[in-house]
Amino acid sequence: MIEYEYTDSDNNSPRKIEPGEYEVKVVGFEFGLSPSGTEKLTLNLEFQDIGVKFKDDVYFTPAAAWRMDTVLKCFAASLKVDLPKVGERVSINDDFVNSRLMNGEGRVLVKERMYKEKKQTDITYLAGVTLKPTGAGEGQSTMIAEEEGNVDVPF
Repeated sequence: MIEYEYTDSDNNSPRKIEPGEYEVKVVGFEFGLSPSGTEKLTLNLEFQDIGVKFKDDVYFTPAAAWRMDTVLKCFAASLKVDLPKVGERVSINDDFVNSRLMNGEGRVLVKERMYKEKKQTDITYLAGVTLKPTGAGEGQSTMIAEEEGNVDVPF
């Protein structure tokens, strides 16, 4: 006899994501450590265009600080949150991720790269790029109206 407990799991086998640009949404996260002991934040991304979920790790080392900067820039606009000020030290914890990344939507570039003779999916976060055309926002249309009435505009 086999004992079994139903867990309502799905087949989470990785699916290949073709190289290209995609709209993604942050649908989950977890903190952890790499095998070498480096702190990391794993983002659960949902590729809205193709219905695929993908986990991407952001490592916290001085050499990789730029990556978290681009992650924040990617999702800040959709959540209408301000970026930290240059030089500001922040604590990356559950509250920070929930307010600045969770349910954020942004654009990523998917590439393939070789690592130890295996193809891997590489994600590049695109800062402030959105797929959906939004048209001129209220602030942008005000700026355009002011420029049209000003003959001193240099362009």
